[in-house]
Amino acid sequence: MNKCVQCKEFNLKAAGSIARHGFGKCSGDHPGRYRSVELALVCARYIACDAETVAARAAWVAKLDGGRG
Repeated sequence: MNKCVQCKEFNLKAAGSIARHGFGKCSGDHPGRYRSVELALVCARYIACDAETVAARAAWVAKLDGGRG
């Protein structure tokens, strides 16, 4: 299984203010649907991000929750 946060189709910025709660937008989802950065699933749209992008997202999310996750 893959985590959405590790996919090229996942976008934290597109989620707007809900991103600060750990949610992002999948480019293949319906409008108004957001996915957790922790969500792990098997997805036909999954395209792995480069390690630098995954690390940057993880650092940003860690800052949001005060380093608890």
